[in-house]
Amino acid sequence: MIAVSTDYLTIINALPPNAATFFHDVAWEEYKHLVNELGHAPCVRMAYDSGTLQIMTTSPKHERIAGMLGWLVLEISRELRIHLETIRSATLMSEQVKKGTEADDCFYIQHAAQVIGKDIDLNFDPPPDLAIEVDLSSPSLQKFPIYAALGVPELWRYKKGRITFYQLDAGKYEEISHSIAFPFLTPDVLVEYVHRGLEQGQTDTLWAFADWVKANKSNV
Repeated sequence: MIAVSTDYLTIINALPPNAATFFHDVAWEEYKHLVNELGHAPCVRMAYDSGTLQIMTTSPKHERIAGMLGWLVLEISRELRIHLETIRSATLMSEQVKKGTEADDCFYIQHAAQVIGKDIDLNFDPPPDLAIEVDLSSPSLQKFPIYAALGVPELWRYKKGRITFYQLDAGKYEEISHSIAFPFLTPDVLVEYVHRGLEQGQTDTLWAFADWVKANKSNV
């Protein structure tokens, strides 16, 4: 049995929405135990980086933005007729580098065929091709070194009403103007449809976005 020295559940229950707290000197085995105990909590995200544990809570607004981004990705795959597998906020971890995190959403696109029906194990399976982070208060930039160590090639970050795309390059993330997975897509277009979905309704927005993808998917 793993000895857990901190009552994390009590601390999490006391956190307001969109809050974060840090713990230091957390052993890897303790982190794995917490993932098993708390990793499926719908409004909680955890990130672990070589002994430092960050626990974050989400909010309904956070989940609406993250959900809208995920649906837009799914709409692209439908219009392009390409395989795509999402593992949502499943924990991504590697004992080799002593790092782990939970995205707001993540997708296998280029490597979708390799993970269909599998329980993902980064010791054997590729990392997701795309991860999405929504920042309303907790800074996801502190999670970038974790994603880099895990080898996630593309990140999308929503912060203060705008979206930024990043590509992993030589172990660090660099801002890019177009998506790697979907080269016709820019951050400005994506955030326009996210905000339209929040303000005008999700279904009508997805229909409009599908029309946009049809008109622009050949523009690479």
